[in-house]
Amino acid sequence: MAIGPDDGRTYAIETIYFAALTLAKKRAWLTTPYFIPDLTLVAALRTAALRGVDVRILLPRTPNQPFVYHAARSFFPELLEAGVKIYEYSNSKELHAKTATVDGCWATVGSANLDLRSFRLNFETNAVAYGPKLAGELELLFERDLEHASLLVFLKFRKRAFLDRAYEGAARVLAPLL
Repeated sequence: MAIGPDDGRTYAIETIYFAALTLAKKRAWLTTPYFIPDLTLVAALRTAALRGVDVRILLPRTPNQPFVYHAARSFFPELLEAGVKIYEYSNSKELHAKTATVDGCWATVGSANLDLRSFRLNFETNAVAYGPKLAGELELLFERDLEHASLLVFLKFRKRAFLDRAYEGAARVLAPLL
């Protein structure tokens, strides 16, 4: 049975991410070029981190869509405060991976970004695998990508310029449309 955004019954990829994050025990590592979560995904990320799960999100440092970039950054304070580690990738290559691993035994790779457009509007495809082989390989690639990334520090991020915060706030209002 095919499930897509036009059937109006389910948002399969969003549901899979939510379930994986809420069941995570040790770690949940996510890579995406576009990150505009809804409140459900924010809650899943936050609660996972608050219960001690090593939650890491790898995003591009240099935006190719500035407004989307600022909308994403509007979610950072609440995630960083909860203990989610956010890394900005700065390699010369564009970050285009859309992957996630949980506890070294669950993995997904596909076309879906972590945003409402991918979850609810676009026809996206993700493969989901359970087992250590794919999850382990993706975790190695994630760790390799972290070598070209910098960790955002909550206290430093909180002190960013007023204009940046204002722009992020404006972008946040429009986030559900992006």
